[in-house]
Amino acid sequence: MVSPHTDSIDSPLDSEQMANRLLEQAFELWIIPEVEARRAAGRLPDDFQLNMAQRIQRPDGTNLTRLNDEVRGLMQVGPIPGAAIGDDAYLDQITSIHSFDLIDEDLDSGHCTVIRLNGRWFTSFNFLTHRARCLDLLDKAKQFLKAAQDSIARGHSAVAVDTLFSACELVSKAELVSSHMLKMDSKSHGQIASSLNNWRKLGNIEGAFVDLFNRLGQLRPRYRYDAVFSELTPISSDDLDLVDAMIQDGIAKVSPHRPRDRSESVD
Repeated sequence: MVSPHTDSIDSPLDSEQMANRLLEQAFELWIIPEVEARRAAGRLPDDFQLNMAQRIQRPDGTNLTRLNDEVRGLMQVGPIPGAAIGDDAYLDQITSIHSFDLIDEDLDSGHCTVIRLNGRWFTSFNFLTHRARCLDLLDKAKQFLKAAQDSIARGHSAVAVDTLFSACELVSKAELVSSHMLKMDSKSHGQIASSLNNWRKLGNIEGAFVDLFNRLGQLRPRYRYDAVFSELTPISSDDLDLVDAMIQDGIAKVSPHRPRDRSESVD
């Protein structure tokens, strides 16, 4: 079943060998067992031919393997002669795929999707989880960042420290949850801080951001309750720019790849 050549999309694969290995594992671990189980149960026709498969890994730990017309997603494809935007398209009309991602209702799940076109397997995968909910966290982070900026302009240092810390914590939670380092229902400041610092030790997040998060976490109680610190503003424009950059990076990381111009839905 595995073609000797694959094209990868939406992935950081650096070589054809790695792409082939990913495809081989997808067939070995998920696709072939699913096909065999359905055949044993009499749920596949005798002339079944695999053209598409998709492994869905839900945040709750349950998994689902889809075959052929069960596969769902949005993809941007190359030009189809005689087709206009919005027309239905069939797999045998598509010659190239530029991008693929899950539909909104599946966006919180990780996935590995393979599509056979003209004797070649195209692969797309993203194993981040809770992407839709993490986008909500990052949107809130933008609001807290704006509140911190406004508070600094008004000279409200205590509020600025508190709101910028909240922005940092929301960015951190989005990063950790999407990367399987923290559960979405985690609400403890200490749990988020501990996981974030461990994530830094692995080299997976900007060290300057973690330093800022830790510093604001230490300052926050004093600026809330100790009048001695109420007139000081320990936040620089570089700090604000750093948090803004982290928010934008987070959004880029978890945002769905939506088609532009000519697009077709696989459903």
